[in-house]
Amino acid sequence: MNRVKAVFFDFDGTIFTLKMDWLNLKNNIISEFGLKISAESNFMNNIYDLKNDKKKSQILARITFEELKGVENGKPDHGSIDFINFCRKKKYKLGVVSRNSRKAILSGLGKMRLSEIPVIGREDVRKLKPHPEGLIKMMSMLSVYRNECIYIGNDAVSDRRFAENAKVKFIHLKSWNEIKINCRSWN
Repeated sequence: MNRVKAVFFDFDGTIFTLKMDWLNLKNNIISEFGLKISAESNFMNNIYDLKNDKKKSQILARITFEELKGVENGKPDHGSIDFINFCRKKKYKLGVVSRNSRKAILSGLGKMRLSEIPVIGREDVRKLKPHPEGLIKMMSMLSVYRNECIYIGNDAVSDRRFAENAKVKFIHLKSWNEIKINCRSWN
């Protein structure tokens, strides 16, 4: 691996935890909109695949509204701000790439006093993760190559697949202290 120049983060559950009941929200949306999908399925990707643009837009607006409430009641994950500040001192380029709405991510970063970090939210891509479009866009925004980037996420399956599809090194978040110790080997 080349020298690390950029560190990208997932949002919800990685650097910030939205306080919301995702399963209940999914079930309510399925019921209210008469969707023929399961709450356990890849829910957001199924919403993106809807052919009815008006319905899709209404659902995404509802999810964004709930995410913003989740940010209001949520909080930064323990150790995430310290680790991000550590990365800043190391002069890494930083970014957040997530399925969450841009509004929710920006609101959460504002709450963390990290508003300057570039964001790719679901509105910024045509295909959601695990499709690599979001990471590819972030790499282009920050003028870095795949082999210079690390993506950190809390989901060992979907975040890993996302990074692998973009050919970016993935680190599964277990604890920020563990990552901070291991990052000494990045360069």
